[in-house]
Amino acid sequence: MPSLRPWLAAAALASLACAPERIAARAGAPITPQITPAIGPAIPSSAPTAGLGLPPTVSRSAGPRTGSPDPIAASPDPIAATTPDEAVPLEPPGSPPVLPEVTITATDEAAWADRLRADFPTLPVAGPAALDLNREAITPVTGARGFNVPASHGPVGFVWNEGDREVEEWMPQGIGGFERDGRRWLVVAWYAKDLAEDTTRPEEALSYRGARVSLVDLTDPARVRYRHVLLVQDAANVARKELFRMRAPAVAGYRQGERFAPVPIHAGGVEVFDHWLYVVDTQLGVRVFDLDRLIAAEADPAKRACGVVDGRPVAFDYRYVLPQIAHYRVQGAAPYSCLALDRASMTLWVGQYLAPGTAEASAVTGLPLRADGRLGERATSMTFPKDKDGGAAFRVQGAFRRGDETWLAITGQSTYEGSTARLVAYRDGARTGHRWRWPHGAEDLYYDDARDLLWCLTEHPKRFWSRHDRVVFGVKLGTYRPAPLALGR
Repeated sequence: MPSLRPWLAAAALASLACAPERIAARAGAPITPQITPAIGPAIPSSAPTAGLGLPPTVSRSAGPRTGSPDPIAASPDPIAATTPDEAVPLEPPGSPPVLPEVTITATDEAAWADRLRADFPTLPVAGPAALDLNREAITPVTGARGFNVPASHGPVGFVWNEGDREVEEWMPQGIGGFERDGRRWLVVAWYAKDLAEDTTRPEEALSYRGARVSLVDLTDPARVRYRHVLLVQDAANVARKELFRMRAPAVAGYRQGERFAPVPIHAGGVEVFDHWLYVVDTQLGVRVFDLDRLIAAEADPAKRACGVVDGRPVAFDYRYVLPQIAHYRVQGAAPYSCLALDRASMTLWVGQYLAPGTAEASAVTGLPLRADGRLGERATSMTFPKDKDGGAAFRVQGAFRRGDETWLAITGQSTYEGSTARLVAYRDGARTGHRWRWPHGAEDLYYDDARDLLWCLTEHPKRFWSRHDRVVFGVKLGTYRPAPLALGR
């Protein structure tokens, strides 16, 4: 992908449209998805369907974040408490530049997941509602330490329970959500990290556990309950570097069984459409899991084995696992650091985490989502949001786009109200974006359009960054709008 310059205005690639086709699902067979128009079709039934596929891409950046805390700069940032920076006169957008093609290919793995359920008939779980939600969050979020969102933005949310707000070997990253059978859910993705840098001791290399998701029941805001579920993939994928990237000490730290394996990815962004869960893989693209294919696992108190071991399905002592049913290789827009669904246009938006010195602009790229849960084969559009100074927005942890407006959660800025994070709102064609204060360590974004709530979360554990709690929060998106586009000076 060629270098992108900060003066590039937002641009759109033409959407390709064709009639949907019925695609046969065969284990390991590539799928050729079709492109649909940007208007979202009707939501399909919840009957399980086939999945989708991919290997790694070459990034034009220095790579994703590592999970370390953002440095707190000494200089304050003069941002008003509840309003963005003052608008700068806007100029008409220029001609759209010629953009590189972003292509999407898919591999179906649903047959493997179905065989796994068939071979262990006592283990399938009838969707999220059947989970034993064994943990309870602390509410409300407005009482959290270091939470700096003013009441005028209508903040809601929660703090994880005491163990999860302090755990250091698991880092929350992605957030998505859905409604089903009268219940509201959030899905939060975490990745496992090593407790010691560059360790050669397997017992300290805990990243072998890969990634997990928390299924959070928000139906009663006063009593938020949740359960952690381990993400797993076909054990045959362990031999494929693009699907199983793990440091040698971590591999040595656990016993790999038959049939299924952990998913060692950063899980920087997640989204849900119907019963499909989409998780970004930093270099590969997107992995797909099916909430209707949950499986119960057996006890493993040592937390050192994953797969079928001595005839028993175990998963580091997690009671439930969620099998991968497909993966997409997305080429041309890596790294894939966050994910958000705009249901109005049926577009999955992926953003990039790039440091200021390694790229001239950070792109937000639209991936078309079909009614059957599959992605199209080419990106529909790409935009390059600007920060308040007119330069490229960088260190993007979360991105959501609707119409010609883009919202970004960014980190690593100067200190303001105890945080180095900001929320940036940008309108296509504007000379600048607008900034607001945002909780420290902010990550992915998810938009609940039924309630106009923009959700986000913070990653740092309480003990690691003592001035802040590890929170999940939503705010009224309507209170964070970029200025209207005014042409001329």
